Amino acid sequence: MKIVVLDAKPLDDSDLDWSPLGEMGVLQLHHNTKPNELFERIAGAQIIFSNKVKFPREAFEAAPQLKMIGVLATGYDIVDIEAARENGVTICNVPSYSAAFTAQSTLALLLELTHHVGAHDDAVKNGLWSKQEYFSFWNYPLVELDGKTLVIIGLGNIGRRVAAIAKAFGMNVIAAQLPGREAQHSNSSDAEFPYVPLQEALAQANVISLHCPATPQTRGLIDAAFLSRLKPSTLIVNASRGTLVHESDL
Repeated sequence: MKIVVLDAKPLDDSDLDWSPLGEMGVLQLHHNTKPNELFERIAGAQIIFSNKVKFPREAFEAAPQLKMIGVLATGYDIVDIEAARENGVTICNVPSYSAAFTAQSTLALLLELTHHVGAHDDAVKNGLWSKQEYFSFWNYPLVELDGKTLVIIGLGNIGRRVAAIAKAFGMNVIAAQLPGREAQHSNSSDAEFPYVPLQEALAQANVISLHCPATPQTRGLIDAAFLSRLKPSTLIVNASRGTLVHESDL
């Protein structure tokens, strides 16, 4: 069995041991794979692992013996899912390995937006504080999260962790129900975070945190119409996929 890892370099910097895969077949490790190298490297492979190397429809024709693609990350949008389904190829990913860290990163970004720690640190080091007449100094607004409303779009493993941390900050947390999706009902694990229709949630939001995959329904979700329904002061943190945001509208 031929097993190919297309971009091993990000994981090679850790203490990962690839040898168990080598015991299952003929293992080929590549630090990275450019688009023009893909077809040659996957030829004859039954199993392929990829972190960020894209696997388009044409690649399935170059690897007719392929049985499985293992995505070494949470999302699987690097793979043409429809083509995989048509060719009977199983797609696997690692859905929760980074849930705690992504939630932590989300709150780090939110705190930077509300406290501007980096900017104030630079200002102090550049002497702006020592030049002030008064002890109190800030050159960006300082926003207190206590009592503010956080709207989470995507109340999954990561979204629930963010919700729990935000609640500890004293925030009011609600989950947005996207239009066109079957109505969600809070289960025992997130009963304290009610689902609210998206339009209603946007009107209440002080902060919006995105934690949903990139799908035809969510790509470009943050567009001009979405933004027009927000308070001018509303903050958006996207720890999900960049394609959720229509950048020119933003």
